[in-house]
Amino acid sequence: MLPPVDAPSVRAHVRVRRNRITSAAPGQAADLVRPAPAPEEPAASRAAIAVTVASLIVCAVALPVVLAFGGPLNGWVLGTGLWLANWSVQLFTAKHALRMGQTAAVGVTGISFVIRAWTIAGILFITALKFSEEVALIAGVIFIVAFTADLIGRGMAFALRERDRDTAATEAAE
Repeated sequence: MLPPVDAPSVRAHVRVRRNRITSAAPGQAADLVRPAPAPEEPAASRAAIAVTVASLIVCAVALPVVLAFGGPLNGWVLGTGLWLANWSVQLFTAKHALRMGQTAAVGVTGISFVIRAWTIAGILFITALKFSEEVALIAGVIFIVAFTADLIGRGMAFALRERDRDTAATEAAE
């Protein structure tokens, strides 16, 4: 929340644009009111990086399991490919959502999540109907396991970043 500006002439000319506050009042400095600088993010720990790639490890481990049980290699390839495509779109969306306001970011992220889910379900459904139910089933299982591992990994990475941030804030306060 921004601090109140008392002068009516300044208040009338202060505007917010892309999280940057500037003043257009005649005869005043261009950046009269500035938001507080964002706190610096602590460096990512090795554990946080490791848990973010947990899905890649799960996909790699799933290949010999699928082959050992006589599952089709195409199912593993499709499931891993769908997860990689989903993951790439999620990273792209998250990167661009960081530049948006909160409401827009939540909207874009939510819409992206729903579209990705329906797209994956549609591809698996079409694969089962037109090509092979076994391939679609293996692909669906691989996708769900990789997605779950990614979700757990991102949750753990977030928890580690928050712990590091709290530790840094505690050390700075002392």
